[in-house]
Amino acid sequence: MSHSKYLNREQSKKIFQNGFVKYDYFEMCGFARWAKNCEGWSKDKIEKYIKSEFFKHGLNVVLLRETIHKAVLGSRFDFLEQETVTITKEEIEKISKIKTRQFQKAMFGILVFAKKYGVYSGSSLYIWQDLKEIIYKSGVPMSDDEYNSFRTYIHRDMNYLIHMMRKRKQSWRVQIYSDGEFFCQISDFNNFQKLLPYFCSVCGKETKSKRGYCEEHARERVLESKKKWKRNGR
Repeated sequence: MSHSKYLNREQSKKIFQNGFVKYDYFEMCGFARWAKNCEGWSKDKIEKYIKSEFFKHGLNVVLLRETIHKAVLGSRFDFLEQETVTITKEEIEKISKIKTRQFQKAMFGILVFAKKYGVYSGSSLYIWQDLKEIIYKSGVPMSDDEYNSFRTYIHRDMNYLIHMMRKRKQSWRVQIYSDGEFFCQISDFNNFQKLLPYFCSVCGKETKSKRGYCEEHARERVLESKKKWKRNGR
């Protein structure tokens, strides 16, 4: 069997939420992996549910018994990593509220890698990888002091990351994860920071300027500088 036929996280989630379409082995595997890893279903519950759905569809569950059992046993494995990641406008809007460009890029990197390697559970997204390593892989170098400041700010002040213990493992729940309007799709995980817009540090609006001001606030800043210069000149 070709590995390319196995369902990824998003496809498996749709099967779990909306039901089987093809009623084939790959959909069984996707359903079983989502139900086990993201919803906490037991293997017995998964097997009974699949048999029930296949029986309703008129399929012979006796002949399919070994195939169903094999799919359920495979639920202990995690999904194949995502080849592409979709970012929504709602997620970008939340990132725009972060106070510095460095911290914005770091949070963007965490979001991208969480969607690529993390685990979805209901409406939540979790990641187990070391945050500092993710940030470094995202192309955002940080000193230890900068990282500690970022983690405190994002976790305590912004509530964008929640530290948790899940299945005896430390994990982070990514609070800015949101299903919503499409913003961009990422397939190049070595060069995705260029897709993150610049934002005005005053109003948070998207801007083309790397200086951190939209046109309106850039003009106000220039005028304020001129007034200050005149006052000092007097």
